[in-house]
Amino acid sequence: MQEILSILKTLAESNTINFIIMLVILGMIVRKIHLNDSFQSAADKIQNNIETSEKTKQNSQDNLVKSQKKMEELPNELAALEQTSASKIKAFEDNIAITTQKTITDLTQSIKKVMAIEEKKLSNHIKEKTSQDSIDLAKTKIIDILRKNPDLHNQFIQQSLDELDKVKL
Repeated sequence: MQEILSILKTLAESNTINFIIMLVILGMIVRKIHLNDSFQSAADKIQNNIETSEKTKQNSQDNLVKSQKKMEELPNELAALEQTSASKIKAFEDNIAITTQKTITDLTQSIKKVMAIEEKKLSNHIKEKTSQDSIDLAKTKIIDILRKNPDLHNQFIQQSLDELDKVKL
């Protein structure tokens, strides 16, 4: 038994045994604290972050490629837009010219119609005034002639009566 105690004493004094005992105690503490799970969780989070970063990087690269393609196509699209705009502007100018010419023609015709109507009104007014003046002048001359020669008055009455006798009912 002495020998066992001396072996135990030697073991207790040796650094190797102390180190092994410390590792066993540290292992038990690690198991109790669940550091293994914490390390695994941290490793999983880091792995997820790396995967997310890779996906983001891939998406960014895809977007870069798409943007570069769009940039390459941009001059062609601008040229097409300019051509389309030029043709639309030309069509718009032609449409304005046609519409303006039609409007001018319509206005000219309307003015001519209004002028013709006004000329007819004026002509009718002049005819009416001239007719009235002619009737007044004729009346005045007849009255003058009848005053100068009263026999004509009687002769006129006689002619009217003769004319009435010719009319048969």
